[in-house]
Amino acid sequence: MGLYLGLGLKIPDKAAKLKEIVLGDHDYEQMKETFLWKMYEAGSATVAVIVMPCLKFAHWMLGRILRAGAS
Repeated sequence: MGLYLGLGLKIPDKAAKLKEIVLGDHDYEQMKETFLWKMYEAGSATVAVIVMPCLKFAHWMLGRILRAGAS
């Protein structure tokens, strides 16, 4: 659990740094209108739809395994 918290607390800082690196001097609103950006958003949404249920299942399964081991 500490690992989840430790990694989660660093995500906003890393995201801000990554945004600066990727965007540089480019305007965010202008970039959102490009085809490549729309493809990125579609890909991100697809990954989220696939990955999130897998993570939920893994979390549920780990809970079941740990509860079974404690019995």
